[in-house]
Amino acid sequence: MTIDPARARLIDAARTVRLNAAAAFSGFEVGAALEAKDGRIFTGCNVENATYGLTVCAERVAVFKAISEGCREFVRVAVVADTSDPTPPCGACRQILWEFGGDLEVILANLTEMKAIHSLGHCCRTRSMQGCFLRAATVRERWAALLTVAAHNNRCAIIPRWRMTPCRRRPRPPWPA
Repeated sequence: MTIDPARARLIDAARTVRLNAAAAFSGFEVGAALEAKDGRIFTGCNVENATYGLTVCAERVAVFKAISEGCREFVRVAVVADTSDPTPPCGACRQILWEFGGDLEVILANLTEMKAIHSLGHCCRTRSMQGCFLRAATVRERWAALLTVAAHNNRCAIIPRWRMTPCRRRPRPPWPA
């Protein structure tokens, strides 16, 4: 499969930044590269924490980096992991990508080749990750696959942009006397 230069550049950026991942607990290193409409590329790698809830995925790091640099319009994102099967963004990443980028092009690749190209909307409708846990060989791969499947199953959290409304806080009940 021939890859156009813009996609190849994005995949190369994701492969390069993947080497900076802080994945001491799972060993599952991921790199992401987000292309802005003006051609700039913002990269991110996953950063794990002993508390898995505080772990940040590569895709979100790339989006947060772009937002902090003042960029608000995006074209595509590339996600690279050292797996034989494509590794799509988790539910939380899909939500952030959808909220800030809309129906982006999602390029999935591994260390040697591009595996798939989808729209973000397509990634949100597929359930192809269910079998990845069974194919995992080592305990580390099973753990990473289990986290991926769990995150993937949360993809229903994607909210259309037109339905987003400001959060209204409920008043806190009074403390008991």
